[in-house]
Amino acid sequence: MTPVGDVPAHCPGECRVSARGFDRIRVTVSLDNEPAQALYERCGYRDVGVPPRRVQGSILIRTGPIEVDDTLLTWEKSLGGTDPVRA
Repeated sequence: MTPVGDVPAHCPGECRVSARGFDRIRVTVSLDNEPAQALYERCGYRDVGVPPRRVQGSILIRTGPIEVDDTLLTWEKSLGGTDPVRA
């Protein structure tokens, strides 16, 4: 397995999803997080055209509650070799 830049050559999460019979995987990424968007794009994810979704409020994580105010984009990757946006 050889990484390309900082993109892992093997994504175990995607392999598990595919092994369970799914043909695509969907993620949300912050509108303001350009480094994450660039990483997802290099991994083959594409914007699927879902309108951006604003999230606000308190969420609970292991270390306790945190306040969230963000706008999320929805991206998807085909695990079967077909571009989900154009399929």
